[in-house]
Amino acid sequence: MMKAKCLQSIVVTDEDKTPIGILDSLDLALHALQLRSSISQKELVLSFETSLFEGKLFSSEKLKNVRKKELVKVSKNDPLLKVLRKFTYGTHRAVVMEDSLLVNIISQSDITSYLAKHTSDLELKYVMELNVHTSGLLDMSPKDIVSIDEYASMMEALTVMTENNVEGIAVVSKEGKLLGNISATDIQPLSDASNFKYLNLNALQFMKLVSKHSTPVTCFPTTNLDTVLLRMALNRVHRLYIIGDNSKPIGVLSLTDIMKLCLRHASIIPTSTQ
Repeated sequence: MMKAKCLQSIVVTDEDKTPIGILDSLDLALHALQLRSSISQKELVLSFETSLFEGKLFSSEKLKNVRKKELVKVSKNDPLLKVLRKFTYGTHRAVVMEDSLLVNIISQSDITSYLAKHTSDLELKYVMELNVHTSGLLDMSPKDIVSIDEYASMMEALTVMTENNVEGIAVVSKEGKLLGNISATDIQPLSDASNFKYLNLNALQFMKLVSKHSTPVTCFPTTNLDTVLLRMALNRVHRLYIIGDNSKPIGVLSLTDIMKLCLRHASIIPTSTQ
């Protein structure tokens, strides 16, 4: 992944070149943490750098032991409605197959960008004119938002992401105000050993120096869904936070939530749309 400068993900295949899973830098970083969970943070960072430069970090590890994303397949000729349904189960990426050959990877962000550009064509204008509250998305949003304090270490941030099985966490102040978000995309630079020093930073420092979204992407309960979708598409984020008047997060919306809402109105999406 480092040699190919692949910052998103790679498809894992078996000996017959059949796709069996999707692996990204977050999977590798979390697995490396598990391998060295018994030593201190400073020692861990030094161990990462030394081990990787010497080619020993994963020298005795088999790829099958690393957590991989479940493989979801779609056909190149599948209608949009069928693909949309696949992404409503929390899938972030799927492999695109033609016959038995892998031809591409499609992501939630790709689908979101398409929906944002073709709202009128897909007759989703009525849905997009609803706001976060009237659409019911605010009620569906989890009230217990996975978050960390601004001064929590990056090691703690990765641990919280692992324990809660999420790819993004809110960073909040001591008063509970939303300061930012740390996502799987943000930790991708850790695929490069020269960036392991960032593990010594706290969450606030990391967001300012490394994160692509040091300013959180947010909305209000009264924000229309077309604006929500556009913000997600422009910022290439998988989630945004619903905030109240006091800048405290009261909910979180994911691309999965948006796709579920669109699927709920599936009767207005042409099944033949490619």
